[in-house]
Amino acid sequence: MKIKKLLFISKDPGGVNSILPVIKKCEKEPDKYECVVLSHQLTEYRYIEENIATIGLEEFNYNLNKKEAVSKFLNVYQPDIIITGSSRPYDYERITPEQLFIELAKDKKIISIGILDYWGNYLERFSSFDGEFNLSFVPDKICALDQICMKSLLRLGIKKENIEITHNPNFDQIVSETVNTKPRLFSDKPEFNVLFISQPLIESTYKYNQGYSQIDMFNNFLFFLSLWKPHASKQVQIWLHPKEDKNKWNKMISEASSERIRIDISEQRDNDIFGWSDFLVSGFSTLMYQALYYSLPVISMQIGLNKKDQLITNGLDLSIPLYTKNEMDVLSKCFDISLRSRILEKQKNKLTSQKIFFSDGLATQRIVHLINNMKVGG
Repeated sequence: MKIKKLLFISKDPGGVNSILPVIKKCEKEPDKYECVVLSHQLTEYRYIEENIATIGLEEFNYNLNKKEAVSKFLNVYQPDIIITGSSRPYDYERITPEQLFIELAKDKKIISIGILDYWGNYLERFSSFDGEFNLSFVPDKICALDQICMKSLLRLGIKKENIEITHNPNFDQIVSETVNTKPRLFSDKPEFNVLFISQPLIESTYKYNQGYSQIDMFNNFLFFLSLWKPHASKQVQIWLHPKEDKNKWNKMISEASSERIRIDISEQRDNDIFGWSDFLVSGFSTLMYQALYYSLPVISMQIGLNKKDQLITNGLDLSIPLYTKNEMDVLSKCFDISLRSRILEKQKNKLTSQKIFFSDGLATQRIVHLINNMKVGG
Protein backbone atom coordinates (compact mmCIF):
# COMPACT_ATOMS: atom_id res chain seq x y z
CA MET A 1 0.00 0.00 0.00
CA LYS A 2 1.32 3.43 -0.97
CA ILE A 3 2.29 5.63 1.96
CA LYS A 4 0.26 8.82 1.86
CA LYS A 5 2.23 12.04 2.24
CA LEU A 6 0.22 14.47 4.39
CA LEU A 7 0.96 18.18 4.69
CA PHE A 8 -0.51 20.01 7.70
CA ILE A 9 -0.85 23.78 7.90
CA SER A 10 -2.69 26.20 10.19
CA LYS A 11 -2.06 29.70 11.48
CA ASP A 12 -4.30 30.60 14.43
CA PRO A 13 -4.19 28.80 17.83
CA GLY A 14 -7.69 27.33 17.45
CA GLY A 15 -6.84 25.93 14.04
CA VAL A 16 -3.54 24.46 15.23
CA ASN A 17 -5.27 22.82 18.19
CA SER A 18 -7.78 21.24 15.82
CA ILE A 19 -5.13 19.56 13.65
CA LEU A 20 -2.72 18.50 16.42
CA PRO A 21 -4.59 15.29 17.37
CA VAL A 22 -4.71 14.24 13.70
CA ILE A 23 -0.96 14.85 13.33
CA LYS A 24 -0.22 12.79 16.45
CA LYS A 25 -2.43 9.94 15.29
CA CYS A 26 -0.90 9.81 11.81
CA GLU A 27 2.69 10.12 13.06
CA LYS A 28 2.15 6.93 15.07
CA GLU A 29 1.62 5.01 11.80
CA PRO A 30 4.70 5.72 9.64
CA ASP A 31 3.90 2.67 7.50
CA LYS A 32 0.73 4.47 6.32
CA TYR A 33 1.55 8.17 6.45
CA GLU A 34 4.45 10.54 5.97
CA CYS A 35 3.66 13.77 7.81
CA VAL A 36 5.04 17.21 6.94
CA VAL A 37 3.99 19.94 9.38
CA LEU A 38 4.33 23.62 8.49
CA SER A 39 4.25 26.21 11.26
CA HIS A 40 3.39 29.91 11.37
CA GLN A 41 5.43 32.20 13.65
CA LEU A 42 2.25 33.05 15.60
CA THR A 43 1.67 29.47 16.75
CA GLU A 44 5.00 27.69 16.38
CA TYR A 45 5.10 27.49 20.18
CA ARG A 46 2.18 25.01 20.19
CA TYR A 47 4.15 22.47 18.17
CA ILE A 48 7.17 22.95 20.44
CA GLU A 49 4.95 22.27 23.46
CA GLU A 50 3.72 19.06 21.82
CA ASN A 51 7.21 17.96 20.64
CA ILE A 52 6.18 17.99 16.98
CA ALA A 53 8.87 18.84 14.43
CA THR A 54 7.86 21.54 11.94
CA ILE A 55 9.12 23.50 8.97
CA GLY A 56 8.59 27.25 9.35
CA LEU A 57 6.72 29.06 6.60
CA GLU A 58 9.45 31.71 6.61
CA GLU A 59 12.01 29.11 5.49
CA PHE A 60 10.66 29.61 1.97
CA ASN A 61 10.49 33.44 2.35
CA TYR A 62 6.76 33.28 2.98
CA ASN A 63 6.59 36.84 4.32
CA LEU A 64 8.18 38.26 1.15
CA ASN A 65 6.07 36.46 -1.45
CA LYS A 66 3.36 34.28 0.06
CA LYS A 67 1.97 32.72 -3.11
CA GLU A 68 5.40 31.92 -4.51
CA ALA A 69 6.45 30.39 -1.18
CA VAL A 70 3.38 28.13 -1.05
CA SER A 71 3.97 27.01 -4.63
CA LYS A 72 7.57 26.11 -3.74
CA PHE A 73 6.41 24.17 -0.69
CA LEU A 74 4.06 22.09 -2.81
CA ASN A 75 6.69 21.51 -5.50
CA VAL A 76 9.32 20.41 -2.98
CA TYR A 77 7.19 18.21 -0.71
CA GLN A 78 4.57 17.05 -3.24
CA PRO A 79 1.92 15.99 -0.71
CA ASP A 80 -0.97 13.68 -1.57
CA ILE A 81 -3.32 15.45 0.84
CA ILE A 82 -3.22 18.85 2.53
CA ILE A 83 -4.95 19.12 5.93
CA THR A 84 -5.61 22.63 7.24
CA GLY A 85 -7.17 24.38 10.18
CA SER A 86 -8.81 27.73 9.52
CA SER A 87 -7.99 31.35 10.33
CA ARG A 88 -9.23 34.84 9.61
CA PRO A 89 -7.83 37.14 6.95
CA TYR A 90 -6.59 40.49 8.29
CA ASP A 91 -5.63 43.78 6.67
CA TYR A 92 -1.96 42.83 7.10
CA GLU A 93 -2.56 39.28 5.80
CA ARG A 94 -5.45 39.53 3.37
CA ILE A 95 -5.30 35.88 2.37
CA THR A 96 -4.61 33.25 5.03
CA PRO A 97 -2.00 30.49 4.71
CA GLU A 98 -4.81 27.93 4.71
CA GLN A 99 -6.55 29.69 1.83
CA LEU A 100 -3.37 29.89 -0.24
CA PHE A 101 -2.56 26.22 0.22
CA ILE A 102 -6.12 25.16 -0.66
CA GLU A 103 -6.20 27.43 -3.72
CA LEU A 104 -2.86 26.23 -5.10
CA ALA A 105 -3.66 22.62 -4.22
CA LYS A 106 -6.59 22.83 -6.63
CA ASP A 107 -4.26 24.03 -9.40
CA LYS A 108 -1.91 21.12 -8.73
CA LYS A 109 -4.71 18.50 -8.34
CA ILE A 110 -3.85 17.90 -4.67
CA ILE A 111 -6.66 16.87 -2.31
CA SER A 112 -7.41 19.24 0.59
CA ILE A 113 -9.25 18.77 3.88
CA GLY A 114 -10.17 21.71 6.12
CA ILE A 115 -11.01 21.31 9.82
CA LEU A 116 -13.24 23.97 11.42
CA ASP A 117 -12.84 24.92 15.08
CA TYR A 118 -15.34 27.78 15.37
CA TRP A 119 -19.09 28.20 14.92
CA GLY A 120 -19.99 31.22 12.78
CA ASN A 121 -18.26 33.72 10.49
CA TYR A 122 -17.74 31.01 7.87
CA LEU A 123 -17.74 33.56 5.06
CA GLU A 124 -14.41 35.04 6.20
CA ARG A 125 -12.86 31.56 6.24
CA PHE A 126 -13.67 31.25 2.55
CA SER A 127 -13.08 34.79 1.34
CA SER A 128 -10.12 37.16 1.31
CA PHE A 129 -10.05 40.33 3.43
CA ASP A 130 -13.09 42.46 2.50
CA GLY A 131 -13.79 39.95 -0.26
CA GLU A 132 -16.67 37.81 -1.44
CA PHE A 133 -17.19 34.06 -1.06
CA ASN A 134 -14.49 32.33 -3.08
CA LEU A 135 -14.83 28.69 -4.12
CA SER A 136 -11.07 28.55 -4.68
CA PHE A 137 -10.66 28.69 -0.88
CA VAL A 138 -13.08 25.83 -0.22
CA PRO A 139 -11.28 22.51 0.41
CA ASP A 140 -12.42 19.23 -1.13
CA LYS A 141 -13.77 18.25 2.28
CA ILE A 142 -14.75 20.54 5.17
CA CYS A 143 -14.89 18.87 8.58
CA ALA A 144 -17.96 20.49 10.14
CA LEU A 145 -18.63 20.77 13.85
CA ASP A 146 -22.27 19.60 13.91
CA GLN A 147 -25.62 19.93 12.09
CA ILE A 148 -25.83 23.64 12.95
CA CYS A 149 -22.43 24.21 11.37
CA MET A 150 -23.29 22.18 8.28
CA LYS A 151 -26.56 24.07 7.66
CA SER A 152 -24.69 27.38 7.82
CA LEU A 153 -22.10 26.12 5.33
CA LEU A 154 -24.85 25.01 2.96
CA ARG A 155 -26.49 28.44 3.15
CA LEU A 156 -23.13 29.98 2.29
CA GLY A 157 -23.12 28.05 -0.98
CA ILE A 158 -20.90 25.09 -0.17
CA LYS A 159 -22.09 21.80 -1.66
CA LYS A 160 -23.20 19.00 0.66
CA GLU A 161 -20.70 16.55 -0.89
CA ASN A 162 -17.90 18.86 0.32
CA ILE A 163 -19.00 18.62 3.97
CA GLU A 164 -18.46 15.89 6.57
CA ILE A 165 -19.69 16.25 10.16
CA THR A 166 -16.75 15.11 12.28
CA HIS A 167 -16.72 17.43 15.34
CA ASN A 168 -13.45 19.06 16.42
CA PRO A 169 -10.49 16.74 17.19
CA ASN A 170 -9.33 19.22 19.81
CA PHE A 171 -12.21 18.11 22.03
CA ASP A 172 -11.56 14.35 21.82
CA GLN A 173 -9.30 14.23 24.86
CA ILE A 174 -11.54 16.63 26.75
CA VAL A 175 -14.51 14.31 26.21
CA SER A 176 -12.65 11.44 27.85
CA GLU A 177 -11.36 13.67 30.66
CA THR A 178 -14.79 15.08 31.52
CA VAL A 179 -17.03 12.03 31.17
CA ASN A 180 -17.52 11.91 34.95
CA THR A 181 -17.44 15.66 35.62
CA LYS A 182 -20.12 16.81 38.04
CA PRO A 183 -21.63 20.28 38.52
CA ARG A 184 -20.00 22.59 41.08
CA LEU A 185 -21.92 22.03 44.31
CA PHE A 186 -20.78 24.95 46.45
CA SER A 187 -22.54 28.29 46.68
CA ASP A 188 -20.25 30.13 49.05
CA LYS A 189 -16.64 30.04 50.25
CA PRO A 190 -14.05 32.61 51.37
CA GLU A 191 -12.06 32.63 48.11
CA PHE A 192 -12.95 32.07 44.47
CA ASN A 193 -10.75 31.22 41.48
CA VAL A 194 -11.55 32.97 38.21
CA LEU A 195 -10.05 32.50 34.74
CA PHE A 196 -10.11 35.53 32.43
CA ILE A 197 -9.35 34.89 28.75
CA SER A 198 -8.26 37.98 26.85
CA GLN A 199 -8.61 38.46 23.10
CA PRO A 200 -6.60 40.65 20.66
CA LEU A 201 -9.46 43.04 19.89
CA ILE A 202 -7.33 46.21 19.84
CA GLU A 203 -4.86 44.50 17.52
CA SER A 204 -7.66 43.78 15.02
CA THR A 205 -9.92 46.81 15.48
CA TYR A 206 -9.77 47.89 11.82
CA LYS A 207 -11.40 44.69 10.59
CA TYR A 208 -13.15 43.35 13.67
CA ASN A 209 -14.36 46.33 15.68
CA GLN A 210 -16.68 44.81 18.28
CA GLY A 211 -17.60 48.08 19.97
CA TYR A 212 -15.38 47.19 22.93
CA SER A 213 -11.75 46.21 23.46
CA GLN A 214 -10.13 43.60 25.67
CA ILE A 215 -9.24 46.46 28.04
CA ASP A 216 -12.93 47.43 28.28
CA MET A 217 -13.75 43.78 28.85
CA PHE A 218 -11.13 43.50 31.61
CA ASN A 219 -12.26 46.70 33.38
CA ASN A 220 -15.90 45.58 33.30
CA PHE A 221 -14.83 42.19 34.58
CA LEU A 222 -13.02 43.80 37.53
CA PHE A 223 -16.06 45.93 38.32
CA PHE A 224 -18.23 42.79 38.25
CA LEU A 225 -15.86 41.05 40.69
CA SER A 226 -15.97 44.03 43.07
CA LEU A 227 -19.79 43.88 43.14
CA TRP A 228 -20.17 40.09 43.30
CA LYS A 229 -19.65 38.70 46.82
CA PRO A 230 -17.67 41.81 47.87
CA HIS A 231 -16.38 40.26 51.10
CA ALA A 232 -14.89 37.20 49.40
CA SER A 233 -11.37 37.11 47.97
CA LYS A 234 -10.86 36.40 44.28
CA GLN A 235 -7.79 34.93 42.67
CA VAL A 236 -7.68 35.74 38.94
CA GLN A 237 -5.57 34.01 36.32
CA ILE A 238 -5.35 35.68 32.87
CA TRP A 239 -4.71 33.88 29.60
CA LEU A 240 -3.29 36.26 27.02
CA HIS A 241 -3.41 35.79 23.25
CA PRO A 242 0.00 35.46 21.51
CA LYS A 243 -0.67 38.74 19.66
CA GLU A 244 -0.96 40.75 22.89
CA ASP A 245 1.76 42.74 24.67
CA LYS A 246 2.54 41.04 27.98
CA ASN A 247 4.41 44.09 29.32
CA LYS A 248 1.35 46.33 28.95
CA TRP A 249 -0.77 43.75 30.73
CA ASN A 250 1.73 43.46 33.58
CA LYS A 251 1.42 47.21 34.17
CA MET A 252 -2.40 47.07 34.14
CA ILE A 253 -2.43 44.08 36.47
CA SER A 254 -0.10 45.79 38.91
CA GLU A 255 -2.44 48.78 39.08
CA ALA A 256 -5.62 46.69 39.29
CA SER A 257 -4.59 44.13 41.92
CA SER A 258 -5.83 44.65 45.46
CA GLU A 259 -6.08 42.83 48.76
CA ARG A 260 -9.40 41.27 47.70
CA ILE A 261 -8.61 40.68 44.02
CA ARG A 262 -5.23 39.12 43.22
CA ILE A 263 -4.36 38.95 39.52
CA ASP A 264 -1.64 37.10 37.63
CA ILE A 265 -0.88 36.20 34.02
CA SER A 266 -1.17 32.44 33.89
CA GLU A 267 1.70 30.42 32.48
CA GLN A 268 -0.40 27.28 32.88
CA ARG A 269 -1.82 26.43 29.45
CA ASP A 270 -3.40 23.05 30.03
CA ASN A 271 -6.92 21.88 30.82
CA ASP A 272 -6.17 21.46 34.53
CA ILE A 273 -6.93 25.15 34.94
CA PHE A 274 -10.59 24.45 34.15
CA GLY A 275 -10.69 22.24 37.22
CA TRP A 276 -9.03 24.98 39.27
CA SER A 277 -11.48 27.67 38.14
CA ASP A 278 -14.84 28.40 39.71
CA PHE A 279 -16.00 30.30 36.62
CA LEU A 280 -14.60 31.82 33.45
CA VAL A 281 -15.00 35.23 31.79
CA SER A 282 -14.17 36.21 28.21
CA GLY A 283 -15.84 37.70 25.14
CA PHE A 284 -16.26 35.04 22.47
CA SER A 285 -13.09 32.93 22.74
CA THR A 286 -13.09 29.33 21.49
CA LEU A 287 -11.51 28.39 24.83
CA MET A 288 -14.94 28.96 26.33
CA TYR A 289 -16.10 25.88 24.42
CA GLN A 290 -13.58 23.73 26.29
CA ALA A 291 -14.60 25.09 29.69
CA LEU A 292 -18.21 24.02 29.15
CA TYR A 293 -17.19 20.36 28.96
CA TYR A 294 -16.07 20.76 32.59
CA SER A 295 -19.49 22.16 33.58
CA LEU A 296 -17.65 25.40 34.31
CA PRO A 297 -19.95 28.46 34.34
CA VAL A 298 -18.97 30.86 31.57
CA ILE A 299 -19.74 34.60 31.34
CA SER A 300 -19.55 36.24 27.91
CA MET A 301 -18.54 39.84 28.71
CA GLN A 302 -19.52 41.81 25.58
CA ILE A 303 -20.64 45.16 26.94
CA GLY A 304 -20.75 47.64 24.04
CA LEU A 305 -21.17 45.00 21.33
CA ASN A 306 -22.08 46.78 18.08
CA LYS A 307 -22.94 43.78 15.90
CA LYS A 308 -24.61 40.39 16.04
CA ASP A 309 -23.31 38.17 18.82
CA GLN A 310 -21.13 35.48 17.23
CA LEU A 311 -20.81 33.18 20.24
CA ILE A 312 -22.94 30.09 19.64
CA THR A 313 -22.97 29.12 23.31
CA ASN A 314 -24.97 32.24 24.19
CA GLY A 315 -27.70 31.18 21.78
CA LEU A 316 -27.67 27.63 23.16
CA ASP A 317 -28.02 28.81 26.78
CA LEU A 318 -24.63 27.38 27.70
CA SER A 319 -22.95 30.68 28.60
CA ILE A 320 -24.25 33.91 30.15
CA PRO A 321 -24.13 36.92 27.81
CA LEU A 322 -23.68 40.42 29.21
CA TYR A 323 -24.27 43.21 26.68
CA THR A 324 -24.93 46.16 29.02
CA LYS A 325 -23.66 47.40 32.38
CA ASN A 326 -27.18 47.09 33.75
CA GLU A 327 -27.18 43.37 32.91
CA MET A 328 -23.83 43.08 34.64
CA ASP A 329 -25.15 44.81 37.76
CA VAL A 330 -28.15 42.45 37.86
CA LEU A 331 -25.99 39.35 37.48
CA SER A 332 -23.58 40.51 40.20
CA LYS A 333 -26.46 40.33 42.69
CA CYS A 334 -27.71 36.86 41.74
CA PHE A 335 -24.81 34.92 40.18
CA ASP A 336 -24.79 31.52 41.87
CA ILE A 337 -22.04 29.20 40.63
CA SER A 338 -23.72 26.05 41.90
CA LEU A 339 -27.08 26.89 40.34
CA ARG A 340 -25.52 27.92 37.03
CA SER A 341 -23.43 24.76 36.92
CA ARG A 342 -26.53 22.59 37.40
CA ILE A 343 -28.38 24.46 34.63
CA LEU A 344 -25.37 24.03 32.39
CA GLU A 345 -25.18 20.29 33.10
CA LYS A 346 -28.85 19.83 32.19
CA GLN A 347 -28.45 21.73 28.91
CA LYS A 348 -25.22 19.88 28.16
CA ASN A 349 -26.96 16.50 28.49
CA LYS A 350 -29.81 17.66 26.25
CA LEU A 351 -27.53 18.94 23.46
CA THR A 352 -25.25 15.90 23.68
CA SER A 353 -28.24 13.62 23.06
CA GLN A 354 -29.10 15.78 20.01
CA LYS A 355 -25.46 15.66 18.78
CA ILE A 356 -25.32 19.47 18.85
CA PHE A 357 -22.24 21.41 19.95
CA PHE A 358 -20.74 18.74 22.26
CA SER A 359 -18.43 16.19 20.66
CA ASP A 360 -18.54 12.42 21.16
CA GLY A 361 -14.74 12.12 21.26
CA LEU A 362 -14.42 10.42 17.86
CA ALA A 363 -13.48 13.38 15.64
CA THR A 364 -9.84 12.36 15.09
CA GLN A 365 -10.94 8.83 14.22
CA ARG A 366 -13.44 10.15 11.65
CA ILE A 367 -10.90 12.46 10.00
CA VAL A 368 -8.26 9.73 9.75
CA HIS A 369 -10.92 7.51 8.19
CA LEU A 370 -11.65 10.33 5.74
CA ILE A 371 -7.93 10.57 4.89
CA ASN A 372 -7.79 6.82 4.28
CA ASN A 373 -10.77 6.95 1.93
CA MET A 374 -9.43 9.82 -0.17
CA LYS A 375 -8.18 8.51 -3.49
CA VAL A 376 -4.86 10.04 -4.46
CA GLY A 377 -2.78 9.82 -7.63
CA GLY A 378 0.12 7.47 -8.14
